[in-house]
Amino acid sequence: MSLLTRGTFWLGLYFDLIVLPLLIGMLWPGEAAGRPFWTQFGAGLGYVALGVLVLEFALISKIHAVCGVFGQDALLHFHRQMGMVAAGLVITHAYLMMRGGYPVEWLWPFSEEVPWAMRWGVAATLALALLILLSVFRRRIRLPYEWWQLSHGALAELLVVTAL
Repeated sequence: MSLLTRGTFWLGLYFDLIVLPLLIGMLWPGEAAGRPFWTQFGAGLGYVALGVLVLEFALISKIHAVCGVFGQDALLHFHRQMGMVAAGLVITHAYLMMRGGYPVEWLWPFSEEVPWAMRWGVAATLALALLILLSVFRRRIRLPYEWWQLSHGALAELLVVTAL
């Protein structure tokens, strides 16, 4: 199989897995059917963001079949870029959910009125923000690479678990 064919396969699989939750939601909408468009769109962006964040682990896992096609440096660069895309999706998700009628007060997770799902979402968003800030400013704050790597892994796992 040619390098181009393998690359197209892996990239196609990556994007298919990202949009899979949207396909499932479209086929089996459940309680979500009938919500306003922007609320539905915001929820969809949240699922796409979750897909991107989960697949971030695959991009840096050094799977030989994938690294052999793209190279580890290209995958690491793509990992960084997709992390920023995920952050943008999360911010847009939150904005659209608030625009669709979710109370802004729900962004403060310590209030008793806030549903647990929102509390977990806020925790995931804070983990994502800290993960990105530490990555972008690691050298400026003189965080040793080993400590950054440890915190990056722990925050990434915390992020995915709380987002789920």
